[in-house]
Amino acid sequence: MHIGPEPDPEHQAPFPSNETPQDESQSSKISPATWIALGILVLTFAAYLQVMGFYFIRVDDPLYVTNNPSIQSGLNLKSIRYAFTTGDDGSYLPLVWLSHAACVSLFGDWAGGHHLVNLLFHAASSVLLFYFLKRLTKSMWPSAAVAILFALHPLHVESVAWVAERKDVLSTFFWILTSWAYVRYVEQPSKRRYLVMTVLFVLGLLSKSMLVTLPLTLLLFDVWPLRRLDRAGGSFTAHVKAFWPLVAEKLPLFALSLGAAAATLFTQSNVGAVAHLPLNYRVGNALISTTKYIEQTLWPFELSAFYPFRWTAFPLWKVAGSLAFILILSGACILNRRRRPYLAVGWFWYLITLLPVIGIIQVGSQAHADRYTYVPLIGIFIMLAWLGEELAVRWRFPRMLLLATSGALLGVLLTLTVAQVVVWRDNLTLFKNAIILDAENPLAIMNIGDEYFKRDQFQDAYTVYLKGVSLAPGMHISHFKIGQALEMLGRDAEAVPYYRNAKRLKPDMLTADQQLGRVLTRLGRFEEAAPFVQRVIEQGDLKQGLFDPVDIEASHIDWAIILASRNQLPGAIQVFESLLAMSANSPGLQLRVGQAYLRMGRPKEALPLVKRALERSPKDPEVFYSLGVVFTQLNQFPEAQHSLDQLKKVAPESPLFQRGISELQQAQAVAGRSVHREKVQVRPS
Repeated sequence: MHIGPEPDPEHQAPFPSNETPQDESQSSKISPATWIALGILVLTFAAYLQVMGFYFIRVDDPLYVTNNPSIQSGLNLKSIRYAFTTGDDGSYLPLVWLSHAACVSLFGDWAGGHHLVNLLFHAASSVLLFYFLKRLTKSMWPSAAVAILFALHPLHVESVAWVAERKDVLSTFFWILTSWAYVRYVEQPSKRRYLVMTVLFVLGLLSKSMLVTLPLTLLLFDVWPLRRLDRAGGSFTAHVKAFWPLVAEKLPLFALSLGAAAATLFTQSNVGAVAHLPLNYRVGNALISTTKYIEQTLWPFELSAFYPFRWTAFPLWKVAGSLAFILILSGACILNRRRRPYLAVGWFWYLITLLPVIGIIQVGSQAHADRYTYVPLIGIFIMLAWLGEELAVRWRFPRMLLLATSGALLGVLLTLTVAQVVVWRDNLTLFKNAIILDAENPLAIMNIGDEYFKRDQFQDAYTVYLKGVSLAPGMHISHFKIGQALEMLGRDAEAVPYYRNAKRLKPDMLTADQQLGRVLTRLGRFEEAAPFVQRVIEQGDLKQGLFDPVDIEASHIDWAIILASRNQLPGAIQVFESLLAMSANSPGLQLRVGQAYLRMGRPKEALPLVKRALERSPKDPEVFYSLGVVFTQLNQFPEAQHSLDQLKKVAPESPLFQRGISELQQAQAVAGRSVHREKVQVRPS
């Protein structure tokens, strides 16, 4: 079946006749297209294979993999149920959750395996894109150029080298398959082929809602290279009349897109992902970002993991210049739509697919992000590839010059991409690079603080976090992290206002309730702590993906301490016994309950629990510290000193040692004064 007008010397039909060319179907030789596909695979793996030695990133990877209890259980009924019922990241992405759970089953906590799956999807999409465009346009070399640019452009590194961006590579894989299925449907319309296309589209939407613009891109293909409007004649009126049936043909797809967009917006609003910025800020940022991506495409240097949204007015000249650039280029593409239809199709592909992530509805605190270009840049690559082919033919470039130029460009791309991939090796490398590019990047600063925190350098972490808050006082997580650092420094009372700030900035932040309940309980401010602890107990089980069940157990322990403060000791003991009955062999739980008894001033009940925890965790510094506190409260000072000495052996840098020694010395001083008073009382007059 032939689609479109009869071929002529200036316009080649998008599809050949039903006869299969002899040189491809019957020849035993490997076709040029196969060699190109193999080349794309080799280049892609050459650039990205190093990710198998990389680590998880602290941003989003914990939500999707490392700290998500449902995903950490692997692919099973629990994770499947979770995948189809959760909206934890602000979107409905069941296929993404399932893919992460499957990776946990296959690779466990080995980050390299998770990275490898991202790479495999990216490589597969690159090859599929080549074959799809080749079939669609019957132009092999421009199709190869687009696929190579897609595979190797540095702007795409973020989507591939970041495990949390599995949604990008997975959804794009289904995007290309859906487009291919559409072309097959156009070749030979049937309900079966339409159903296949629709199913693939739904799978894409279940991977990422960015596919809501896909039906519009199919209309672009109708214009070129399918040229379905040309069958109606050459007049504008005829084209308009022919256009509406093509829209009607895609109404089921538009309906699915509308539903997915509405569901995503609703979910993001519910989880607080949508940032409520003034409209003029959002529009200005959208215009500037649209042109910024073009600049980064042509000059892919100084790429960062996070470009912070600046809370200052954009220069008017910058906004006006961006708007003028977009309008002029759009007008030029429309005027050239007959001679060079690929320019209009490529440009409007870029603009349309960028719409969901351009920031008119602002999600997060970034001004723009490299990952948002993963699909939109296909349009820019189409413009460059087909324009390059036209100029090469028109100006009759020597073959050797073309090969040398292409090879040089390929070498530059490969080098830049390899260098950008290295940036994503680990947290410290990633965010040091971000700070080098922007010394006032709040997210990068906060993550450097996290590295200090992870290394138990709490004072350094506190100092870095304070700088982050000064740069972005509206970031709730910055206040929360300062509270955590102060807690670890033993400055609980100072931590409370920072946790309250985090709670004020993000009212549904359950971890802020958790920490407020814990710190206030530790400070003896039991009635202040009670509502926070109750909220965690009531809502914690509903947020399994975002909240560690161990912390819910800790809140139950805090509640038992609050009950004891109200002289409801039987109720407190019942809570402890219930927890221990459910997790009798958990050293962590035994330690927590033992610590709770210590806070209630009942060291005798705490001693056997902490000792059992020590048997199961003989190198845990917190266990030795708690044992030292038990003996300190029992006035068994030599045993307390011995426990603290053991702590110093297993963790020489731990601040718990100094805290334990300080508490021991205070107890010894109090005990000494008590003995002195007793001697004075019995001395004869």
